[in-house]
Parts: sequence; structure tokens; C-alpha cells
Amino acid sequence: MQQTISGLRRTYVDATTPKEVVDVVKRYYSEIELVPDLPPHLSSERVHDAITKVGVTFGMGGNFVHQAQTLRAALPKTVASQNSGFQTELIGNAGIDKVTGIKQLQERYGIATDEIATFGDNENDLAMLKMTPYGFAMQNAAPEFKQQVKNVTVADNNHNGVLKTIEAIL
Repeated sequence: MQQTISGLRRTYVDATTPKEVVDVVKRYYSEIELVPDLPPHLSSERVHDAITKVGVTFGMGGNFVHQAQTLRAALPKTVASQNSGFQTELIGNAGIDKVTGIKQLQERYGIATDEIATFGDNENDLAMLKMTPYGFAMQNAAPEFKQQVKNVTVADNNHNGVLKTIEAIL
């Protein structure tokens, strides 16, 4: 099991994590800090950062659906977990998600909902994709995910799907 702990300033990864795993984490998080004894000793006081999210990636050998259900059942009601793909559950405050962030940006910059295009490929993106008429599931997302969204990109993640879809919209 691999863990990432994200704060406002950066994401923390255990210092013993293999380089190839850290390289994958760097694809999704911009500021990475390797820390000794990540689980269970990391605290906001220790890293001088407000912790906002925990990512738990389960090994490929187990039953991910069962592991995720067990994890979710153990969480207090103030915390929620959603699948972000690659056998990973993202755990954070209930009611705080990508929609929350987009709405804050809308208020700050006066952006209407129909002026926003969103793109995603997993459970943690679903509410964001449904909030706007221009929510697009990536072409290579799971079929059951794509069925829940009105639009699908013109290409997949590996073939500039977001860029090509933006060009098609414009």
C-alpha cells in the first residue's frame, strides 16, 4: 500500500518509496517532499502545513473494490473517499471536492457555469463533470463512468483528448 498526504503547500511521500513510484506521483502533484516515517507519524505540526487530503493506493494483488469499501466504512462521517483511478482512494473532508474549488473560482472571477469545460475519468471527477453542460469524460474512461456523463472527449488521455476537445468546442 502506497500513501500520499497532501497539504496546502505540497504533497508528502514516504522517503522509502521507490523512485519509479515517486515519479508516478510527480505526474499528479507538483510539489513533492520525501519524509521519513510517513505513516502514521505525519502531522500538520510536523510538516508545518495544513493537511487536506490523503491518497491510499492499494497493491494490484488484492480485491480493490472490497478494500475501498472496507476503507470507506471505517471513515467518520466528516470524511469522504472517492476513487481516482489506479487502485487509489482519495480521502478528504466530506463536502469539499473539485466542484467546491470551481465554485470558488467562479465567484472570484465572475465565471458562469456555461463558460466552463471540465474533463475527467473517474469517480472523483463525476460531480465536476455534471455541474456544467461542457463536462467531458475522457474517451478511455471506464464505460460505466462515461454513461453517467453527457459528453465524451474526441480522443483519449494518451492522444491529447483534452486539447482536441477544446479545439472542437471553440
